[in-house]
Amino acid sequence: MSNYILTRIEAIQQELEMLKQKVLTQEQRDSPSGVSADSAKPQLRGIWKGFKLSDQLLEDAERSLIAKDFREGNN
Repeated sequence: MSNYILTRIEAIQQELEMLKQKVLTQEQRDSPSGVSADSAKPQLRGIWKGFKLSDQLLEDAERSLIAKDFREGNN
Protein backbone atom coordinates (compact mmCIF):
# COMPACT_ATOMS: atom_id res chain seq x y z
CA MET A 1 0.00 0.00 0.00
CA SER A 2 2.78 2.47 0.86
CA ASN A 3 4.44 1.83 -2.53
CA TYR A 4 1.18 2.77 -4.24
CA ILE A 5 0.93 5.97 -2.19
CA LEU A 6 4.50 6.94 -3.04
CA THR A 7 3.81 6.33 -6.73
CA ARG A 8 0.68 8.50 -6.55
CA ILE A 9 2.61 11.29 -4.79
CA GLU A 10 5.29 11.21 -7.49
CA ALA A 11 2.64 11.36 -10.23
CA ILE A 12 0.96 14.32 -8.53
CA GLN A 13 4.33 16.07 -8.20
CA GLN A 14 4.94 15.56 -11.93
CA GLU A 15 1.52 16.92 -12.77
CA LEU A 16 2.10 19.96 -10.55
CA GLU A 17 5.41 20.60 -12.30
CA MET A 18 3.69 20.43 -15.71
CA LEU A 19 1.03 22.87 -14.51
CA LYS A 20 3.73 25.18 -13.18
CA GLN A 21 5.46 25.13 -16.56
CA LYS A 22 2.17 25.93 -18.32
CA VAL A 23 1.57 28.90 -16.03
CA LEU A 24 5.11 30.17 -16.56
CA THR A 25 4.78 29.75 -20.32
CA GLN A 26 1.48 31.63 -20.31
CA GLU A 27 3.03 34.44 -18.25
CA GLN A 28 5.88 34.71 -20.76
CA ARG A 29 3.36 34.97 -23.62
CA ASP A 30 1.40 37.65 -21.79
CA SER A 31 4.45 39.65 -20.70
CA PRO A 32 5.17 42.89 -22.57
CA SER A 33 8.87 42.05 -22.82
CA GLY A 34 8.58 41.56 -26.55
CA VAL A 35 9.72 37.94 -26.50
CA SER A 36 7.59 35.93 -28.88
CA ALA A 37 6.07 32.66 -27.73
CA ASP A 38 7.64 30.85 -30.69
CA SER A 39 11.16 31.75 -29.61
CA ALA A 40 10.56 30.20 -26.16
CA LYS A 41 9.41 26.85 -27.58
CA PRO A 42 12.02 24.18 -28.19
CA GLN A 43 12.27 22.95 -31.75
CA LEU A 44 12.32 19.27 -32.61
CA ARG A 45 14.79 18.31 -35.30
CA GLY A 46 16.25 15.16 -36.77
CA ILE A 47 14.17 12.27 -38.00
CA TRP A 48 10.93 14.29 -37.72
CA LYS A 49 12.09 17.19 -39.89
CA GLY A 50 9.10 19.21 -41.05
CA PHE A 51 6.69 17.53 -38.62
CA LYS A 52 4.46 19.96 -36.70
CA LEU A 53 4.00 18.88 -33.09
CA SER A 54 0.90 20.45 -31.56
CA ASP A 55 0.47 21.36 -27.91
CA GLN A 56 -2.54 19.02 -27.80
CA LEU A 57 -0.40 16.09 -28.97
CA LEU A 58 2.16 16.81 -26.23
CA GLU A 59 -0.58 17.05 -23.59
CA ASP A 60 -2.05 13.73 -24.75
CA ALA A 61 1.37 12.10 -24.51
CA GLU A 62 1.88 13.48 -20.99
CA ARG A 63 -1.53 12.18 -19.89
CA SER A 64 -0.72 8.80 -21.38
CA LEU A 65 2.53 8.58 -19.42
CA ILE A 66 0.87 9.62 -16.18
CA ALA A 67 -1.94 7.10 -16.71
CA LYS A 68 0.69 4.40 -17.28
CA ASP A 69 2.32 5.33 -13.95
CA PHE A 70 -1.02 4.88 -12.20
CA ARG A 71 -1.61 1.49 -13.81
CA GLU A 72 1.84 0.28 -12.79
CA GLY A 73 1.18 1.46 -9.21
CA ASN A 74 -1.98 -0.62 -9.01
CA ASN A 75 -0.24 -3.92 -9.78
